[in-house]
Amino acid sequence: MAKARFFVEGALGQSTIGAELELPDAAAHHAVRVLRLAVGDVLMLFDGSGGEYTATLVDTAKRGARVRIDRFE
Repeated sequence: MAKARFFVEGALGQSTIGAELELPDAAAHHAVRVLRLAVGDVLMLFDGSGGEYTATLVDTAKRGARVRIDRFE
């Protein structure tokens, strides 16, 4: 199964590897409520500047989601 991909405007870069960030509201809703991703699931993030970042869902709140950026691909 392909990993879900989410656009994160201006929030990514090599320096973010290992960091955690909140997904934008629409992406968090889609990841947690629509796709039913759970803590520990892997997803892809991109910011439109080229390449993708593998991230792991580390927290799901009632109205949000937090991911850890694992690596650049």
